[in-house]
Amino acid sequence: MAFIRVWIHYVFVTKNEKEYFSREILEKIRHYLKDSGMKQGVFIDKVSGFSNHLHLLIALGDKQSVGETAETLLNDSENWVNFNKITGEEPFEWSTQYFAVSVSQSQIDAIRDYIKNQPVLHQKKDFRSEYLELIDKYGFGKI
Repeated sequence: MAFIRVWIHYVFVTKNEKEYFSREILEKIRHYLKDSGMKQGVFIDKVSGFSNHLHLLIALGDKQSVGETAETLLNDSENWVNFNKITGEEPFEWSTQYFAVSVSQSQIDAIRDYIKNQPVLHQKKDFRSEYLELIDKYGFGKI
């Protein structure tokens, strides 16, 4: 038996950062992702976001990769949103780019709080500023 716990903090962004999400829509997508993820063996610990993006904290299993997990969740949720017209008649799309970074076990509670507090954070800061801070914090600008 393998004992594996690999935590990943993902950020999924709507195409062109279009603001599709109200609180009600975010709640529907959150529930759908958690249920769908569980059926697919993806443990989604926390989901929250704001008008044009979602943050997810996911524990990967031994057969899951960062990229395949993101692709599965992005495609599945985009199809579900469009099929059920969750965002109305206009087709919904995720950006092809996403953010993913590993999280140490000692930082899990801090990341959970950060994700949970997205609505409060975005009363003070726009998404572009948040995203650039994450890129800088995790050194992606230096690659």
